Amino acid sequence: MKTRKTLLLIILCLLFTGMPVSAQAPENTADSAETLISAVSALNETGGTIHVTKDIVLGRDSSIGGFEPDSSITLDLGKNTLYIQNSFSFKNITITGQKTLLMLENNADLQLDHSTLTAEAENSTAIKISGLSAKASKIEAAGTNTCGISAVGTAYLSLDTTSVHTTGSSSTAIQTKGSLDAYFSEITADGTGATAVDAGEVLLNTSIVSPEVENAVIADTTAVPKNAGYHYTELNTPGSLPGSMVFKITDKDTGDIRYSPSLPVCWN
Repeated sequence: MKTRKTLLLIILCLLFTGMPVSAQAPENTADSAETLISAVSALNETGGTIHVTKDIVLGRDSSIGGFEPDSSITLDLGKNTLYIQNSFSFKNITITGQKTLLMLENNADLQLDHSTLTAEAENSTAIKISGLSAKASKIEAAGTNTCGISAVGTAYLSLDTTSVHTTGSSSTAIQTKGSLDAYFSEITADGTGATAVDAGEVLLNTSIVSPEVENAVIADTTAVPKNAGYHYTELNTPGSLPGSMVFKITDKDTGDIRYSPSLPVCWN
């Protein structure tokens, strides 16, 4: 009987030893520009998350000008920062972290398209830049003394259908000595002593800002077809309604006229 039990134990040990162990998929990590570029390329079609384990410097040469994957990719920076030395663009990218997320150097400009940046820590800043153009994006910072966008010098900032939001005492959504143009955007700051916009010049076109900005120029927007061959008498004709339109912006105080980028429209 004892011999049978021993034999049974040996057989069971052999069976379990021979069973394959399911391997876990390797975690996507990056600790250099090269490994980050490679990881983004590998997730181009599937999307996913990349954990950045060190500060990384991007744009030392012109070989890479941005990350624009076909599928959404998240860069989890933790307490690290991406330093960018040449003009750079992000599309379909989400960046999270507990420090300054992006630091643009050498007067480099940043372009955001359908991207999200979220910094969550005291004294953190989502972006430190010298120029920004953002479209259909979201920039957030949470914590005491946080800042959504901090611009160096007289930077020009352009927001198109973009949200910038900070939460925390003494937080500032946008800070620049230069000018801010906001189209169909939302800029808000919540918390004791919080400031939505601290800028030299502010043009708000159909945008929400809270708290309000005293020096902002508020423009009325009127929809008009421009250089598209459409006429008001044709708008009721089936098939002639435009899918996008340019908006005419008139400053009520000065009478100055400017035009927005072409924006998509829908018709009832």
